[in-house]
Amino acid sequence: SSKTRYDCFAIGGLISSYEAIAETTNTLRETFQTTPILVGGKVCKINPELLFSRTSADLLVDGEAEDTIADILAIACGAERDKTLIPGLIYREQGRILRNPEGITADINAYQIPYHRFSMERYVSRMGIQSNGKRSLNMISSRGCPFTCTFCNFSSGLFRKIRLYDAAVLESEIRDLKEHHALQHIFFNEDIFALTENRL
Repeated sequence: SSKTRYDCFAIGGLISSYEAIAETTNTLRETFQTTPILVGGKVCKINPELLFSRTSADLLVDGEAEDTIADILAIACGAERDKTLIPGLIYREQGRILRNPEGITADINAYQIPYHRFSMERYVSRMGIQSNGKRSLNMISSRGCPFTCTFCNFSSGLFRKIRLYDAAVLESEIRDLKEHHALQHIFFNEDIFALTENRL
């Protein structure tokens, strides 16, 4: 509803999501003319000029943003910050597109998804082909990949180093999801899951 006030909209995806991102942001702009719109994800890495010209994005975020999202949201909402110091931020200034080095989270184990704050039923009840009809959820146990496959834009820059989530933290999250949300299936949706036998 146009009568509802939102502080900010944020959307992201891969380059294959470009058309959906363009349609969504442009539709939002028609209804919410002054609400800032952020776009993140791998779609931002290849062609920021295209995103700024064809979508209604006000700011782009290249890379991870757990450590910087508070500052990025503050900038989007009009607060004074030194934009040049925010890793991953891509912005327009005086007719130019300025791009900071991609952002990467210093310690991925410092951030956990607060599942208890979400209506998880809408997520785990989606029984797709990969879950064979079971209550399922996508998770990741690591970020990054040490290889340099030419077809993959995940294998460049700071993400060449693999970073692992703590196994005890993952176990606790999975047990909680099983107990409180009747989770039956997990799809580990990450860059490279079977990197080492010990990890498995």
